[in-house]
Amino acid sequence: MTNPYGYPAQQGPGYGGYGQGGYPAPQQRPGGVTAILAAVFGLLAAVGGGLVLIRALVQLGDLGVSIGDLPGNALTSLGLFMAAALFGLLGAVITFFRSAAGAILLLIGAVVGLAAFFLYPALLKLKFGRFMSEVFGFGDAVYIGMLALLVFAPLTLIFAALPPTFRYLRYRAPVAGFDPSQGGGYPQQQAPGYPQQQPGYPPQQGPQQQGYPPNQGW
Repeated sequence: MTNPYGYPAQQGPGYGGYGQGGYPAPQQRPGGVTAILAAVFGLLAAVGGGLVLIRALVQLGDLGVSIGDLPGNALTSLGLFMAAALFGLLGAVITFFRSAAGAILLLIGAVVGLAAFFLYPALLKLKFGRFMSEVFGFGDAVYIGMLALLVFAPLTLIFAALPPTFRYLRYRAPVAGFDPSQGGGYPQQQAPGYPQQQPGYPPQQGPQQQGYPPNQGW
């Protein structure tokens, strides 16, 4: 279709909706159930590791034994429980603040906690069957803390490693009025019917009306 001057008619710029040349549809915020559960389980596992450490230090104080007097295997066992408690506590706190580093710390704390539990009888030269009976016998606070590690460390490991956990922790809400796909701001729109001028060239003259010859000089 042409206009009265013989040039093809130009349509004005369209304004598309979401997914039609305009702004893309907003990304749905992922759920944080798995991340919250991982943080809670990690915190409970950290409490278990801390309980083992504190109770062991209290027992050493009652016996009049200092930490420096302990053999290397006992120090290694206490160090594992302390590391499990610290990693679990820090990971839970950072996860509550929605950072992916918290989930990584929870994973490390869960692995260290399980290692502390299963290496305890080996380092202290205890029979594994007797050790497990003491753990499930709830005879001392040390074994209660170990049972908490045995229960909550695997749960922490599972929920912290799930993909929805990292999607939730890495999600950031887009800023209102900002389109990352367009580089931010609003694109400049050209007025319809006028070609874009190239830099360095004189402006183009408007179209000459048809049907009238150009004026001749006298």
